[in-house]
Amino acid sequence: MQVMKIPNRYTIRLVLFVCGGLPFFFSLDTSWARPALIGYAMTAGLFGVLLADEYPPVGTKWFWKAMTPIAVLHSALIFGLVSLNLTVPAMNKLPRMLYGFLGIIGVFEWWLSVRIIQACQPKNGSSARKPHDSFGGVVGQ
Repeated sequence: MQVMKIPNRYTIRLVLFVCGGLPFFFSLDTSWARPALIGYAMTAGLFGVLLADEYPPVGTKWFWKAMTPIAVLHSALIFGLVSLNLTVPAMNKLPRMLYGFLGIIGVFEWWLSVRIIQACQPKNGSSARKPHDSFGGVVGQ
């Protein structure tokens, strides 16, 4: 029996990201759907796609030291974006501008999160990770 191998590990992540957001598109006429889609897109985009290779080793102090400020920052941004969406519902009529703005905010949040992870990285190298390129491969191999 042949086992099917997924050629790229990012393929499954992208499929999960898209499939997770599909239910929102079937109920976009409700009052909660746009703010929920904003929260989902930002959270899945940051933690599921952009930061996927940047996580510190789970179970170490370094993980919690880095992820706590990232989670606080992300929660504040989601709260602000959802509040803005609920306060100014007319922005839902301009989806390209809305999601373009979310993309810019998402990239800025990712950049800031990577800086937080780098700042929390242990200096002694005991649990430090090897540097890697943006495609997940270890540099120098």
